[in-house]
Amino acid sequence: MTTPKLSVIMACYNVEKTVARAIDSILTQTEQDFEFIIVDDGSQDATSSILGQFEQTDSRIRVLQNSVNKGLSYSLNRAIRQAVAPFLARMDADDVSLPERFARQLAYLDNNPHIDVLGTATRLIDENGQTIGEVVLPATHEQIVRQRYLRPLFIHPSVLFRRQFFATYGYYDEQLRRTEDLDLWLRARSQATYGNLPDVLVLYLYKQKNNFSIFKSDMAVRYRHMRASGELIRKGHELLWYSLRYVLLTYTGYKSKALRSPANVT
Repeated sequence: MTTPKLSVIMACYNVEKTVARAIDSILTQTEQDFEFIIVDDGSQDATSSILGQFEQTDSRIRVLQNSVNKGLSYSLNRAIRQAVAPFLARMDADDVSLPERFARQLAYLDNNPHIDVLGTATRLIDENGQTIGEVVLPATHEQIVRQRYLRPLFIHPSVLFRRQFFATYGYYDEQLRRTEDLDLWLRARSQATYGNLPDVLVLYLYKQKNNFSIFKSDMAVRYRHMRASGELIRKGHELLWYSLRYVLLTYTGYKSKALRSPANVT
């Protein structure tokens, strides 16, 4: 059996309404040389049954079962340790990867061997599939890390990694139930090299969440890394700006500068 070019990793928990669409979007990629490792994180709905049906019909799919819910970090790490390809792509069970996603990202990494992690722009959609807007993040490593304490570095389910990234910088922190991706990006940002494509290659399902709990987790991770890197005095004011931005986004009509409104989306 030959080694695939790409390992796709995805964790699932009670996503019976969206998981089939997410899987279909992977199976219809123009780049077909991949394995697809899916971790069912103790789902209690029909997710396991749906995954089993896909596993039976496509030999590239491997489903791993967690006996109880272990969280996203644990599930992703489990999938990463099972992966064999030189590149790994993240996917979420409620999002959609557009057909050219893997081909475009792999081609870019082939042409830019210094890039370790590559994300893309995303289109935010609601549960009815209607466009909310598009999120386009900074493209170069310097631009990405410059705003690391203020805005997202990546849209997590859009990223594609080189396999050695995890061997070099470690895995997701399994103690974190939220913002495990931010912790990883901040941990590796001084030595790894990041990039974002400006093209929309993922449809990201935006759902109303408990924003305050996410905000608290974000702030804790940012503060911990800022303190550990000796940046608290020099950059501590950015935590205040991040807090203000949260208040504006949550309680006013303020829109993120990274978000293009539907009127500007073609």
